[in-house]
Amino acid sequence: MKTPYDKDKYFLFLIIVGLGLATAWSWGTFQEGHLFIQFPQLLSISPERAFFFFPLFNAIFFTLMAKYTFFFNGNKFFKQLLLFSIFSLFLLLPRTPSHLSIWMDFASILIASAALALFDGGWMWLGTNLSPQKAVLVFSAANMLASLIMAVHPWFPPSFLLLITGAFPLVSALFWGKSFNFSFSSSELPHLRPQTSFKGKWFAPLHFGLAIRIFLFFLACSIFHHHILSSSGTETISHFFFSELMYGAGALTAALLVYKIPKIKLRHIYILAQILIGTGFLLISPFYGFSGWISILPITLLQFGFGCFGAYAWATLVGLASRAPKEHALSVASKGLALIAGSVFIGQNLIFLLNSISEIWKIPNNQLLWVAGVISLLLAGLFFHDNPETFANENLDKQEKHGLAPLSQTERHHLLLLPYDLTKQETKIALLLAENLNNSEICDSLNISENTLKTHLRNIYRKTKASGREDVQRIFS
Repeated sequence: MKTPYDKDKYFLFLIIVGLGLATAWSWGTFQEGHLFIQFPQLLSISPERAFFFFPLFNAIFFTLMAKYTFFFNGNKFFKQLLLFSIFSLFLLLPRTPSHLSIWMDFASILIASAALALFDGGWMWLGTNLSPQKAVLVFSAANMLASLIMAVHPWFPPSFLLLITGAFPLVSALFWGKSFNFSFSSSELPHLRPQTSFKGKWFAPLHFGLAIRIFLFFLACSIFHHHILSSSGTETISHFFFSELMYGAGALTAALLVYKIPKIKLRHIYILAQILIGTGFLLISPFYGFSGWISILPITLLQFGFGCFGAYAWATLVGLASRAPKEHALSVASKGLALIAGSVFIGQNLIFLLNSISEIWKIPNNQLLWVAGVISLLLAGLFFHDNPETFANENLDKQEKHGLAPLSQTERHHLLLLPYDLTKQETKIALLLAENLNNSEICDSLNISENTLKTHLRNIYRKTKASGREDVQRIFS
């Protein structure tokens, strides 16, 4: 279903640039560490140790955001983004190795992980104002912008590079504030609170199979980015430029397929990503040690495949979050992002474990790691069974036509209830309206009075922002 924001170019521009700058900042600092490679004086501990703790803290902050969303209403959220964007300048202070500088490093990691959680969660939350198809296109355009920034950043003068990197989160925060004020009127500022129906279900509303699939894919991504990429011939600027662009190109290609081809399903994007990444991992070993452009082939496939999977994951998480009431959308998005950060942290531990095994058994660690990457993808394939809850951007009729288990009336009611926070009785009335029943027929069907029906109708119009009966029929037909 399209939303009024899908066609507003100003709103789309704000999200693309704001999310793109936040993404470039995170890639440049602790998420991938490109800035620290060029400026080792910015860290007194090794980059590997910093990257080990960062996803752990990031996952913890996402989990806190999912649980304590009452702390993140609109005005507070904007101030928090501004505050952390200023604190992030702390990352750019050079330091010499000492006991104090080590504590400064850990403070930097904490600040950066909290800031990234706020930015990622906040931009995904605003993305739920868009249809899932448009949201994934906007996400991919933002990632393409971040890829371009990272691809050209080795050519920036050092002082200018530090200056613009420090400015990225501040500009992104200002763009977020404009986007929020644009998408929520002052009377609609949601006071966020935990979704009580999620208690006792850590992954809810993510289907367990989907959660495992995302976990295994980002486990493979962690293995690639923290070892293989650094040891497979990408040391030249030309190789770096090309490999960085491939991630954005993969995300944009997948998004255009979803956006332009109505019949395509997210599982097709998933299959494409799995084929590309699996082939890339299989080619790492035979291509290892080659020089020149031929060495970039497996990395190209891996980066392009991870871009496709990033678009798939974003579309799925935004789709699930957009089905929840606005005050719960941030909680849903943060749970998915916590899962991703947690899988990267476990991937880091797996790398250390495999490196230890390599030293003990005298096996080349390159071979162990690419085998681990292939195995993680094969395991993801075991959780290939999909249900209607997994792919939130497909309409209900489309899901039933493509061989998924038919939805029961109770499941249909549940899915229709989520986006508008209707009660079960209000949902039943909305469905009967969609069948063109008049008031007396609805009263007879539900055994309620005319006055009770009118009260329910007023609530339905208010919650769905419908102007009248015809609007409700269009929404729930």
